[in-house]
Amino acid sequence: MRLVALPSAFLLAACGLDTVPDGPPNFQAGYKDGCETGYAAGGMTLFFKFTRDVEAYDQDALYRQGWEAGFQ
Repeated sequence: MRLVALPSAFLLAACGLDTVPDGPPNFQAGYKDGCETGYAAGGMTLFFKFTRDVEAYDQDALYRQGWEAGFQ
């Protein structure tokens, strides 16, 4: 059981606050959303979900840049 819990905790921390690059709050929010979406797109839907603030993505260049960087 411990072997299962440890990788799960690692995956959940992958998009945590400690991995978000410095920048304005809207860039960081986009990065976190993009990161979570990238893991979901890679098949990790048990731990992650597709996340994007559509309005911010369409209207805020910093959020969009952060989202795309996080998705990568």
